[in-house]
Amino acid sequence: MNESLSKEMSVTQEKPSPTPLLKNRSFLMLIISIIFSSLATSTYLMIETWYVSKHLQMPSMLGYVLMATAIPRLLLMSVGGVVADRFKRSLIMFYSDFFRFVLLLAMTFLFLSDQLTFTILIIFALLFGVLESFYWPAASSIIPTIVPDSQLGAANSYNFTIQQVGVLVGPVIAGMSLTWGSYDWSFGLISVMLLLGSVFLLGVRDQPQQSAPDEVSEEKQSMLAEIKEGFLYIKEDRFKFSILLTNAISVFFLVGPLSIAIPTFVTETLNGTAMDFTYLEISLTAGSLIGAIVIGMINITKQRAMWSYIFMLFFCFSMMGLGFAKELIPAIIALLFTGIFSSFANTTMVTALQSIIDMDKMGRVMSLFTMASTGLVPISQGFIPMILNKGVSLSHLLIAGSSITCVFLISVLLLVKTIRSQ
Repeated sequence: MNESLSKEMSVTQEKPSPTPLLKNRSFLMLIISIIFSSLATSTYLMIETWYVSKHLQMPSMLGYVLMATAIPRLLLMSVGGVVADRFKRSLIMFYSDFFRFVLLLAMTFLFLSDQLTFTILIIFALLFGVLESFYWPAASSIIPTIVPDSQLGAANSYNFTIQQVGVLVGPVIAGMSLTWGSYDWSFGLISVMLLLGSVFLLGVRDQPQQSAPDEVSEEKQSMLAEIKEGFLYIKEDRFKFSILLTNAISVFFLVGPLSIAIPTFVTETLNGTAMDFTYLEISLTAGSLIGAIVIGMINITKQRAMWSYIFMLFFCFSMMGLGFAKELIPAIIALLFTGIFSSFANTTMVTALQSIIDMDKMGRVMSLFTMASTGLVPISQGFIPMILNKGVSLSHLLIAGSSITCVFLISVLLLVKTIRSQ
């Protein structure tokens, strides 16, 4: 008896612990690739904005360029999810980065030959949107294939932190490249970033999804059938459906209004300056970075879904605080905590969802999660000015949106038992 017990204890003690994240070669290569890719994306968006507004002298047409990228990305995202479930995800990301590198090279040569017109820019924007519709489902579903479940939260935190840094640093790189260089130099710099991003993906060792022999013909019968299967997979599970619906609600009532709130607050409530706007933006970004770093250090491994809802409630309270704010300092504090709790909520919610999805459907589910984030933000942003123009104050709008989300979150926590247990 004692002998068998000691054997069991020795087996338990000899069980190897997971490789530290930054010593996991595949994860490290992926993170380095995402650094270059996210920097390239945010830098490109800023350069594109300046090119249309300043070089082409067509600021009123900028919306059409942004829509040309957003529409195919939104429409094809579910197709990208199916592709991510069929093929090696790192390879999909590689081709997306590499072909965007080729597009940037082409843009550089067209600019140098004075042929980069508005029409051609629209075509490039469409192609960018198509390539991104395949990149993001693969990128959002690859991490569970290269790290163990116990490290999923920390891995997602690294990913989220890098994307936030990319959003912050990209415009700075764009400004420096236009100040000290030119558009051709800027396009060339972005192309190099994308090339480096694609090269590092070659070091990622994830595996393509393998179906059982009797399932292959059915699964690959048609793209539409697989998209439908992904929807049914979510619809028939209250836990997954609740998470995706919560993401959609929070994007529409919290994230969308937040993007409009800062400039509106500065102009209407503070009657402030560009520096006031900068302070508020820095506060939100700093909060997001702090939140992403701290949640990665905590690395929640139990009851992730419940914690994500708790963090989302605090996100709502922070937004309400911004709604009640009438001066700069309270607004800065409210936005700091908004950034922190939005990072907490986003990281834990994504991790909770990834931890219970079947690996052969990971791409399709995460593509729907991403679709809500990318698709509902512009819709929300479109509704907000209409509501403000009806005489509703920004303060009332933020408080109402946060209150609606709070009621929804509490209802889900009370009605869906699995949210409280997983």
